[in-house]
Amino acid sequence: MKKMFKFLAVTALAFPLFVGFSSINVNPSRANAALKSSHGTTYTIIKSNFYKKAKAVKVTKKTTYYKGYLYADVPMVTFHKLGTIKPGKSYKATQVITTNRANKTSSFTNIKGYGWVLTSKVK
Repeated sequence: MKKMFKFLAVTALAFPLFVGFSSINVNPSRANAALKSSHGTTYTIIKSNFYKKAKAVKVTKKTTYYKGYLYADVPMVTFHKLGTIKPGKSYKATQVITTNRANKTSSFTNIKGYGWVLTSKVK
C-alpha cells in the first residue's frame, strides 16, 4: 500500500511538468530568423580608457547608440544598434575604447544610461 501511495504521489507531482513540456511548440525556423537578425558588428579592441570621473560630453548630431557585448577571454566587442540620441543635450561619458575592424580604426564612447556612441559624433 505504501509503494502504491508513493507512486501516485510522484505521478501526481510529475504530471503537470510532463503536460507543460509536451505542449510547448517550438518552431526552429522562427528561432533561426531571430538569431540571424540579431547579429551585430564585431570589432577588436586595441585600447580602452576609463575616466576617473564621468566626463560631460555633448552630441553634435542625431547619433545612433549601440549595446556592446564584451568578450570575456578575447579583446573583442560586438555592437548591436539600439536607438538614437537627441542632439544638443549634455551626457556623461564613462569610458572610451579604440577598436579595429578590417584595418580601419574607430573609437567608441560609453554614454552613461544609453550605450556606445562613435567618438567622432561627440564633443
